Amino acid sequence: MRVPNMWFPIPGMYGGFKRELLRDGEHAMLQADRWCRVASGYEERHLISARGVVMQDDTFAAPAL
Repeated sequence: MRVPNMWFPIPGMYGGFKRELLRDGEHAMLQADRWCRVASGYEERHLISARGVVMQDDTFAAPAL
């Protein structure tokens, strides 16, 4: 079974958003990445589950646009 993911590029932001559903048996989490290359840029990754939201990383390697 394919795990869904989706990339949302934002013109002018030189970045965007990516979301991916992660599954581990009965447990599921949504991984939400966002990045921007304007004004020194930023990168963030959050893991979202039924138990809450955790910032996993704030400098992950973003895919090429």
